[in-house]
Amino acid sequence: MKYTPKIRIFGEASGVSEPFGRHFDALAREYGRVTVVNLIDKKKDQLMIGEAFERGCMEYNKAQNNVDFFWFDFHAECKKMHYENLEKLMDQTRACVARGEFFAYDLSRKEIQRLQTAVLRTNCIDCLDRTNVVQSLYAKHMLFSQLFGDDGEAVLAECFDGPVKHEIFTVFNGLWSDNADQMSLLYSSSRSLKTDFTRCRLAGNMTRSTGKRTARGAIDDGVNSVIRYFNNNFCDGYFEDCLNLAFARVEMGEAADRRVVKEKKCTFGSFLCVVMLPLSAVCYGLSCCVPDDYASSAFWTLLTLSTAAVGYLFVKKGTSFGRTFVSRAMLPLKE
Repeated sequence: MKYTPKIRIFGEASGVSEPFGRHFDALAREYGRVTVVNLIDKKKDQLMIGEAFERGCMEYNKAQNNVDFFWFDFHAECKKMHYENLEKLMDQTRACVARGEFFAYDLSRKEIQRLQTAVLRTNCIDCLDRTNVVQSLYAKHMLFSQLFGDDGEAVLAECFDGPVKHEIFTVFNGLWSDNADQMSLLYSSSRSLKTDFTRCRLAGNMTRSTGKRTARGAIDDGVNSVIRYFNNNFCDGYFEDCLNLAFARVEMGEAADRRVVKEKKCTFGSFLCVVMLPLSAVCYGLSCCVPDDYASSAFWTLLTLSTAAVGYLFVKKGTSFGRTFVSRAMLPLKE
């Protein structure tokens, strides 16, 4: 039930070098040069996987030399809502993005004018929230380059008045953010995080000089994070079974029936009964030991502190006892 499960890398580096190479070979064949933008943290578990990823890119470059690698610690650079620091990333990668060009076809002459010769590969840990924010900036940059030339954003600023610019930003922004929400609902059962940044900043409600997010957006992110945590721990087993069925990973037959996982009937309700009700009873008993004038306040104080302690134990640290309540997939998979 830990909020951020521990990341582990299994096997030796040599075991992943072949699929790693095949992945980048496929990107190179399809698009040309690859610009990698890695957004994960440079600390704790994410540092470990980021360093492994960087080593893989460097090893691949020794043979092919067609990957440009940039590691931008999104959370460190944008902490305290300083999202204007994303301009640092844009400046670092601007030359690579411009060199990649884009496809352009002249319908009147029926001839190809430009070809895309590179691709931008963006990732964070789950390639969802941070990736969406950064890709929205690159997408906006490329859109205006295609519409107005290589200096598209400058042309837009000089040649269009306020209402027109606002409408252009609003249409692009709404399309991008709504798509992010729908992808996130499929992937994580909640809307995407940080979409207040993409919605407001691109629409002009956030100036480049401040890059501030809204308080409402931060609250929405908190609510969506709680939804993700709850569904991931107490509802995910069913959805995992559905995906396994959809992708034909489930083994069928009498032998498979005997291998069906017998899931323990420990749900969220069980968690409340087994953990929170006894905790409340203990707090009530302790509050009875103080004078009546202070009993009520003592009970709520003890319950609040105890709930915080339990939350820290389960959510922050994680426990083997917490695994009892986690929803797991039940259907047997093909060996």
